[in-house]
Amino acid sequence: MRNPYVLLVIVLLVVASGLGVVHSKYKSRQLFVELQDIHKQWVKARVDWGRMQIELQTWGRQSRVDRIARTRLGMHLPGAQDAFLISARK
Repeated sequence: MRNPYVLLVIVLLVVASGLGVVHSKYKSRQLFVELQDIHKQWVKARVDWGRMQIELQTWGRQSRVDRIARTRLGMHLPGAQDAFLISARK
């Protein structure tokens, strides 16, 4: 008859190995869920970035700047009588 301790050790090692596989699979699923969440955040950030780029272009358009300068600030293009030349003396 074989040594019962050897058989017990083998059974314990098989059980420990099975538990390791289960834990590994569980951790893998957790990390996959985390990866999916991070990917969703990345996609949302890219969409927000694109929206901000469009908004930045809209706010900086020359027609909008010109309209605000005229209406809110009372600015206007200078006429010929308002322009003068400054020359540098040497």
